[in-house]
Amino acid sequence: FKLNFSPIADNIVLEKFGSKALRIFRVVREKIHVEESQLPGYVMIPAKEIKLLTYQLLENNFIQLQELRKSMATNAPTKSFYLFYVDLNQVGFIFIQRLYCMPSTSKILQYLYSNFISLVYNS
Repeated sequence: FKLNFSPIADNIVLEKFGSKALRIFRVVREKIHVEESQLPGYVMIPAKEIKLLTYQLLENNFIQLQELRKSMATNAPTKSFYLFYVDLNQVGFIFIQRLYCMPSTSKILQYLYSNFISLVYNS
């Protein structure tokens, strides 16, 4: 069976970071790879606020960052650009891990955690 963590991830982002961060998260998830300079046009939030919210989402592993180099020079940061993307498997894994570490862990959570691990590694 396949777990869909999109609605769960949306609720977690909304509760933890607010509606503006949720808009950013949804755009990054739907567009697959988004450059930071493209986000203000999609989510209609000021660039300064986008930087803060994307950093918070990145720090909490809700979005990831991928570096793409335009040239083969290894030490030329101006010849690189960075794309945000969402890995729902990682978001789901972090969610299950946090549930599993809660003091009120039950057999159901342990079962869900073990099944999610086997789903991730077998897919």
